[in-house]
Amino acid sequence: MSRALKDSDCREMVIVATVAIFVFSSRGSMSIFNEAEPEVPESSQVSILERVIPATSFGLASISGLVGAILTIRIFTQLREAENAGMEAIAGAMATVNFFMLVLLGLALLTGIGALITNIVRMSSDQPRSSPPGFTYLVAGLPNLVSPVLVAWSWSTVVEVLLGRGTGEPAEIGAWIAQILIFAVVAGIGSLILLPLFSFVPFRARSGKKFTSVAALTVVIIGIAAVAITLSGLESELANAPRPMLNDAN
Repeated sequence: MSRALKDSDCREMVIVATVAIFVFSSRGSMSIFNEAEPEVPESSQVSILERVIPATSFGLASISGLVGAILTIRIFTQLREAENAGMEAIAGAMATVNFFMLVLLGLALLTGIGALITNIVRMSSDQPRSSPPGFTYLVAGLPNLVSPVLVAWSWSTVVEVLLGRGTGEPAEIGAWIAQILIFAVVAGIGSLILLPLFSFVPFRARSGKKFTSVAALTVVIIGIAAVAITLSGLESELANAPRPMLNDAN
């Protein structure tokens, strides 16, 4: 009798232990499963502020190229019609074009830096709206650099010819530069037309920190600074060139 009771107690203990092991193992496996499940980031409305400020910077850069192209075409038309236009007149024309372009590019650079600071501050804070994805800054910003880049390239070609380093007939080079400047005007207007789409059309994006946004905006800002530095260097090179060299190029 006592032996039967002992066997019965042992079976009960085994059953209780088995159930306990099963319960604890089930809880452990469920917790592991829940921890392994990745969190899906929520999407939210993209901030208009983080689009309007960069768009202003991009637009100023494009306007600088537009103004530079129109002024260059106008000045070279006047110089071609003038009988006594020389290298000094061309150097003065470049200084005039550079003045307006560098003012606009400087404003674009300052606005872009402000946009970058705003992006970094909002990225490090709890914000209800998300930042634009990095590729949108590139799509909106890089086309607005086409116009000032073409103007800078045109003036670099002019400087090369004036300093005797260019190859080809001046008439052919002048015709080619005129076509490039016309394309710069078209590119400037086209990129400005597309900016309101980036600025005000609502869309959603993944919430959270986006380091690619900061990187892409930095790339565009560096591009603006590079154009400004190039124009300043070309003007300085032409202004500091020996006068006999310029006269010989004439």
